[in-house]
Amino acid sequence: MSVALMALLSSAANARTLGWGITGGMNVTKIDLNKNWDNMTEPQSDKGWYAGITGLLSAPIVGIGVDGSIVYSQEEVNISEDNDSKTARFISLPVHLRYDFRIPVMEEIFVPYLMAGPQFNYALNDLKFAYEEGESGKAILKKSNSWRLDMGLGFILFDRVQLSYSYGIPVGPSNKIKEADDVVNTYKAGAHRMGLSVYF
Repeated sequence: MSVALMALLSSAANARTLGWGITGGMNVTKIDLNKNWDNMTEPQSDKGWYAGITGLLSAPIVGIGVDGSIVYSQEEVNISEDNDSKTARFISLPVHLRYDFRIPVMEEIFVPYLMAGPQFNYALNDLKFAYEEGESGKAILKKSNSWRLDMGLGFILFDRVQLSYSYGIPVGPSNKIKEADDVVNTYKAGAHRMGLSVYF
């Protein structure tokens, strides 16, 4: 019994409790319009990417921790199959509460975890679409800051490399689509995110 306890405490002492690193990966954006125009189809998911820095703080013995990142994010957006995708640019700040499933002896090689928490997106640009033939009709997806609730899972390899998947559920007010000075529609955008982080 005492030998097992010593092994557990020794393993926990060697586990990472604080780390900084780089992170990046792929976004797959999903837009939900409040209503679909007659000449539009359901928006299609499009791929983008993100990259930035990340930090991790954990309590190895109990498995509870928190991670946070500051990333530049590009999300490809489309509101009709007749349009080309446009690039929405953000500075994103995700912060997650996490639980690491630490198994003695194995934890220095493989640690699965679950995580959830808010993500704040600071928008950097508007998106302009022509949705009628000859560009006679135009819509602008107004630059709008937004919140998402991230929920996901992942695992850490060799105490340094982290692979993750999460989905950001859009929360808060809807974003506006405007034509001239009038709001013609609203939308919310969620995103799948597949990521790789490396801790130093």
